[in-house]
Amino acid sequence: MLTTPATTQYHVARGDTCVGCYSVEDILSRVERGELDPFDHVYDEEQKDWVAIIVHPKFASHQDFWKKYQQARVAKPTKRELGKTQPAPELDGGKEAWFVLKGDHRFGPFEYLELVRLTQVKSLNDWDYVWTKRLPKWVRIASLPEFHVSAIENLRESLSQELGGAVNEVFFRRRFARAEFEGSILIHNNQKVYRARSLEMSAGGLSLALDQGDIKVGDTLHLHVKPSKETPTFNSQCTVVARRVLNSGDANSPVVYSMKFINLEERLRVEIDGWATRKNEKTKKPEAA
Repeated sequence: MLTTPATTQYHVARGDTCVGCYSVEDILSRVERGELDPFDHVYDEEQKDWVAIIVHPKFASHQDFWKKYQQARVAKPTKRELGKTQPAPELDGGKEAWFVLKGDHRFGPFEYLELVRLTQVKSLNDWDYVWTKRLPKWVRIASLPEFHVSAIENLRESLSQELGGAVNEVFFRRRFARAEFEGSILIHNNQKVYRARSLEMSAGGLSLALDQGDIKVGDTLHLHVKPSKETPTFNSQCTVVARRVLNSGDANSPVVYSMKFINLEERLRVEIDGWATRKNEKTKKPEAA
């Protein structure tokens, strides 16, 4: 008896939230209807990593779909428009227009706040390219001062004064506060022990840098955080939810991983969340004269 092979399905994530598992055709239909964004991510089993829909080979190969989508939904600058002598692109109301480059596809125009929102929900990453009239060429987001952490925090504060609660429509509200954490960390996978440098931590997980990048998205690891002046020592299982090379193109570049805590004790979760909240508040408030 012949059987029809099952259609490959992909897990889809919007920001930090997995929204379902769908076939290629279903995902493209949802993009067309506006239920999904081209910058949302699907999990690739071969790469063991999350990849933006628009650049994943299984989706990017549908050239006719993307051509129709771009014509219907977005404008894109031509190469001539990237010259310094061309008229500056503007949105209605005279606001500066931004464009995004994902693979071979250009999207825009976007307002600055729209791009900020996309970076907050991780639909755009630090290594993605953007362009606006002030730039002679496409530039990585991480290299632009208006997307640095300090600039985003200042923008958040100014918007909260103007918009109040509506600011959450621009900025992604995380379940837990997170803060910079310079702790010493050991992780192991029952075969090998790694020493890592922590970057940030929240009650939900942490990000860290490793000189060796052979850990994969989806791996379950055992993690030991050594005590610091501000936080206790603790152990936890964790799942690797994201991976990126810090310096693309450098074979010896450190790799940054995002880890999600599994079954962390509620007592520790509360303590870490309180630490991160207090540290963020202290950073925002100016020192007394």
